[in-house]
Amino acid sequence: MNTVRLNTKLLGSLCTVLRMSASELIDLSHIPCTTWYSMMSKIEGITIQQLLAIANGAHVPVRRFFSFDKADVVGRREDYVTEPYLPCHYEGDVLKQLVSTNPDATWQKAAKATGMNYSRLKDSMLAVRRTPVIRFLTVCEAFAIDPFKILIDPNPEQKKGRKAPAVHASAEVTALRAEVTTLHSDINDLRATVATLMAKYEALLAEHERLAKRINVNIDTINSSYIGIAAETQ
Repeated sequence: MNTVRLNTKLLGSLCTVLRMSASELIDLSHIPCTTWYSMMSKIEGITIQQLLAIANGAHVPVRRFFSFDKADVVGRREDYVTEPYLPCHYEGDVLKQLVSTNPDATWQKAAKATGMNYSRLKDSMLAVRRTPVIRFLTVCEAFAIDPFKILIDPNPEQKKGRKAPAVHASAEVTALRAEVTTLHSDINDLRATVATLMAKYEALLAEHERLAKRINVNIDTINSSYIGIAAETQ
């Protein structure tokens, strides 16, 4: 069985590949905003539940988030988004049955492979608790079972011999440069806005000082008038 690995490179560049903003993917996957950014800062810790939420929200067959070769390949949006799309899901009961019918696949063996407590590992793998993808793949490898007998992807597989074309470094650099240019433009706009506000503030402050002086002059004039009247009445 070929080694199956999580394509962290694809997940890390998902917004660029799918041409979507993070907020759009957050809305589609229904993953809380804080959880999303925490997850993206440590992609290796992503769970099966989170991966399925992204796959089903963005209509990307969950199998496409895995690598079957030595190198992680990242393709174009058209290599991933599938229409019509069939929802993917996790079958904990299938894993339970596979373990019960395979004498070489024991929870003790899986616990040793993952360095986890036996009962906690079992709950995790049966989707009672959160199931990190890396842990899931480690257990599947220990049991010598196909991960996609448990992580069900009913969408058609990509044709053999057709690999997603790699995104060239130059394309990535061009995209980054475009983002930097946009940021510079936004910063310049903000600076212009701040300069305008500062000018208005200084003008308002000058007007305030002029008005304050005028009021003080008027008060002094009124006070002088009262003093003059009082002196005359005496």
